[in-house]
Amino acid sequence: MAAERARGRVKSGRPKGADSEARREQILADSTELFIEHGYYGVTMSMVARACGISPTGLAHYFSTKDQLLEAILHRRDELDRKNVDLVSDSAAATGWEHFRWLVALARHNERQPRMLRLYTTMAAEATNPEHPARQWLLDHHRNAREDMVRSCQEAIEAGQLREDAPVEDIVRLLIGALDGLQLQFLSDARFSSMGDTFEVLVDALYERYKA
Repeated sequence: MAAERARGRVKSGRPKGADSEARREQILADSTELFIEHGYYGVTMSMVARACGISPTGLAHYFSTKDQLLEAILHRRDELDRKNVDLVSDSAAATGWEHFRWLVALARHNERQPRMLRLYTTMAAEATNPEHPARQWLLDHHRNAREDMVRSCQEAIEAGQLREDAPVEDIVRLLIGALDGLQLQFLSDARFSSMGDTFEVLVDALYERYKA
């Protein structure tokens, strides 16, 4: 566990000689493990300081509150997610229904990123509480995903790939729900080998149902 990996004696104040950006990145990496394991409400700033091997005063130099730390962790998760997107392929080139086939490839790639999947599922589950500090992040995440998928469906209709009467809103809700649900099954069931393969079945079935 991250809390058990505190490195050496806890130092007071800002660590002398430490590179500020490198130290900040290490704090985010160590605290991410704590949030994955304990959730937002189970983590304290004292726990984070111990896991990072610095004093609360040293931690406060980088993050003064737990909400501020969580915001940085989620921003880092999204940045890493965008890098994963670039590794898979050029998403901008995947227009129309090809966007959904690109999402299949992304799902397969994400199978090799279980820590980021766990962070997402943990925070997303907690953020169903309207008072949770990650609530807006979750709403923005789903809104952005929905907008991208709706645009892709409309492109598919204009390109003659999908029927004009295809229920775009229903298709998009199904695909977003499938992605979130498959992540939970992939993380919790060792027998579930590939969420990408299963997601591809749904993408292909929807296309067969509504293709022009």
